[in-house]
Amino acid sequence: MAQNMIVEFFIMDKVNVYILDTRKCTLNELLSFANLSVEDEKSLDKFKIIDVKKEHVASIYFKNKYIGETYLNEYGKPLSKNIFFNISHSKGVVVLGVCKTRDIGVDVEVIRSKDEELVKYICNEEEYEFIKNEIDFFTVWTNKESLVKCLGTGIRNKIKTIPSLPVNGPKAFSNEEFYSKVIKNGNHVISLTLKGDKDFEYELNVESVS
Repeated sequence: MAQNMIVEFFIMDKVNVYILDTRKCTLNELLSFANLSVEDEKSLDKFKIIDVKKEHVASIYFKNKYIGETYLNEYGKPLSKNIFFNISHSKGVVVLGVCKTRDIGVDVEVIRSKDEELVKYICNEEEYEFIKNEIDFFTVWTNKESLVKCLGTGIRNKIKTIPSLPVNGPKAFSNEEFYSKVIKNGNHVISLTLKGDKDFEYELNVESVS
């Protein structure tokens, strides 16, 4: 007599990643595209540099379109009651990461020349040996930042103690488990970190105002 077999289907957690490059558009194009509220538009007055203002517009647009109402935790991390999300920006590249199941941290950096003193400041010995070029450095940097943002308490330890390796895989920090992945997209690096030691998948979505 054949035995009944129970087959369990494992479904990976998924992160939707939305990218908007504000370097490819004007502020007016962004404002027309973003459909901001009157309150949102008033919040722009405190930003005097146009490039920074454009990043702020893109961040508000992402929140309004994909997240809805948000609030800050005691450490200043934006949260939602309905979904896990995180936003990062670097020199005109604005990224939103959204996950339905697990808390998330996101960091993006445009690849540029690395400062050797900064490398020595943030990297432990293993990370320093890993870094061979600018992409490696910003991979380490964004991995550390995304983990801290996922944790949600800010940097309360020496930055060298925050793990970045393996680049894609599980990490333990501050008595919690995390899983990170790095996306190299064009001239920037994006790191995604979720709470928990399980792998996840992601989908890239490029937003455009044209």
